[in-house]
Amino acid sequence: MKASLESCFPSPAYGGFIAVVDNLELMRTSQSVRDLLELMRDTVFSQKGIRWILCGGPGVFRTAAATPRLADHLADPIQVDPIPDELMPEVVSRRIEHYRIKNRPAPVIPVGAGGFWYLYDLVNRNLRTALSLADDFSEWLHWQFGADSSKSEDLELLEVWLAETADKCHAAAQEWIDAREWIIFDTLAVHGGICRPSSDYDDFGFHSPDAMRSSIRMLKDANLVTHEKDEMNKRRKIVAMTPSGWLVAYARTGYSLPGEYASLK
Repeated sequence: MKASLESCFPSPAYGGFIAVVDNLELMRTSQSVRDLLELMRDTVFSQKGIRWILCGGPGVFRTAAATPRLADHLADPIQVDPIPDELMPEVVSRRIEHYRIKNRPAPVIPVGAGGFWYLYDLVNRNLRTALSLADDFSEWLHWQFGADSSKSEDLELLEVWLAETADKCHAAAQEWIDAREWIIFDTLAVHGGICRPSSDYDDFGFHSPDAMRSSIRMLKDANLVTHEKDEMNKRRKIVAMTPSGWLVAYARTGYSLPGEYASLK
């Protein structure tokens, strides 16, 4: 392959392939990303005929790319803003059109624009998690009804499935979590699913970040939150609700969406 690429693309003027490495933030730390990129520096990145695009969450590349060994191989990171909420229905419509089976007059669409917006709201506007839930619901719908077009874009069925799934997650979490942790969890849902214990501990009824730590650990063990270093400030950690956490919050608030949580407290 190496010889073929160099034969077809002896210089950048001849063109080449574009290769994308996505979701590098899943490696958790900038140090892990840096180690990987430095390993690829003299082999993969130096290969003729390939131009690489590296993608990751906020803060991943700011420190990972700022090393002498990578400075001459990586361009300055480009900040890509999230898709505006008002464009989300169009994103879903285009996705449906792109993957639609051609020449089928009435394709079955398990989750239409309205249903997707409901999912998107439920997980506090997290696109990846909303897509994952839409996929899970589509599989459930297929096993329940097959390719029955009358069940296309059925928001009522989506709400039924969400309630059942949320109840199962809630029941499993109750085996791990005590009343004290549920208070923290419910407060976190009202705060948008994200907090920084080093500065927000008082909002959760604690006198210090250390006092909050054991409760956060229990929520993390129950897969309701993550507790990771803040890539923008290594001295701090961020607590963030997981997809399972949002489903549990949905169950605990009587199947209400995040925007309605505050009015329930």
